[in-house]
Amino acid sequence: MTNQLPDGQWIRFAMLGEMPGQVHGLMGGLIQKPSPMLHPDAAGELYWGGVAGTQWWISPKTNSAGVMMTQRQMAFIHPFSFEFKRLAYEALRSR
Repeated sequence: MTNQLPDGQWIRFAMLGEMPGQVHGLMGGLIQKPSPMLHPDAAGELYWGGVAGTQWWISPKTNSAGVMMTQRQMAFIHPFSFEFKRLAYEALRSR
């Protein structure tokens, strides 16, 4: 859960471009600073996703983890993934 990229370099995907605030650890992506699209509590999160929409994340800050197993071609980024994660983080806040 330590950034492996040089300072000032961010994760970059062909279809999405550079993702400021997101870096790469040895096991996947790390969110150093959540973008406006992400929940503020996602800071410090370890995550990754697959091309068909499967995604997982581990949040040490909220002591939680999530898995979403969808099958949708070329669905690495899809609106319901952000909504699912937002709802999960909001449910944790209201505990």
